[in-house]
Amino acid sequence: MGAGFLLEYSNTATYWFNQDTMQNFVDKILAPYFEAQKCKLHLPPSQKSLWSIDVWSVHRSLSFRTWMKTHHPNIVLDFVPGGCTGVLQPCNVGIQRPFKLSLKQSYHEDIVNEMSEQMGHDDPLTVDDCIATMHNRTPRWLWNAYNSINNKELVKKQAFEMCTIRNWDLSYECLTGYKIQSCLRELKETDPQFWSELTCGSSGVVVPNAQQKDPASLEDDFSDIEEGGDDSDIPLDVLINSMTSKPQIDGIAGRENGALEADRDAEDLEEALEDSGKSMGRGKRVRRSNKLYTSAHFWRHYDGDASDAEE
Repeated sequence: MGAGFLLEYSNTATYWFNQDTMQNFVDKILAPYFEAQKCKLHLPPSQKSLWSIDVWSVHRSLSFRTWMKTHHPNIVLDFVPGGCTGVLQPCNVGIQRPFKLSLKQSYHEDIVNEMSEQMGHDDPLTVDDCIATMHNRTPRWLWNAYNSINNKELVKKQAFEMCTIRNWDLSYECLTGYKIQSCLRELKETDPQFWSELTCGSSGVVVPNAQQKDPASLEDDFSDIEEGGDDSDIPLDVLINSMTSKPQIDGIAGRENGALEADRDAEDLEEALEDSGKSMGRGKRVRRSNKLYTSAHFWRHYDGDASDAEE
């Protein structure tokens, strides 16, 4: 709890949030964070806080919305329309991709270590994927991923500034700037219906039934891992730089679907086709050494410390 984490057994057959775990999250993580920020900014306790969430069934259920109004009236629920989280939800836009990449690299690291230890023996190589082992390893993966993205500028620039529609984005500068303030002052005349919805306290719009499945909420958490879409061999800092439109470094290429890949001819430990000139002839196969696991980027992907990086 000191680091802001809460690992809680859901008492269900899945990892999905339910009413109990959502309420515990709000009570123990979200609400204390909002209160701490109010104190830091010298704001009154009555200051409203905006919580942008998707239209998952538990979020939009009457029981959860009623509970929020009763126990946390100063937290305003802002529902991102279905299918729009990839545009308007900061975590989806700028955080989850590097977070998932760090997770993949951490469990990849564990597998490499496990295989390396077994190579000195005659027994067949096996991967320990039992539940107890996963329970012991998962907290380290999550902690590494958290440290990889726990950067104020990273969150500000990648998550909020990249949530863009037309000339607007969710950055602090945009939301508090003169242009948007001017539009809000004129909204009562330019769009009376929208102004009424914003100021009446309730829009009157019926929230979809909680039992109705929203297609966006059913997407696999790792749906980005498609053919040609897995960039797990890319250093985390390279992925972050590419998401902020910074120039890519040598050795990294971009795909049409936005994913990245190492600009090399073949995977490590495999034979690669290479034009090696007169001695071998065009199209001959040559052996290449495995350099993936000798890189500091692989073993230090989560801490951002480049002090021992390769020259």
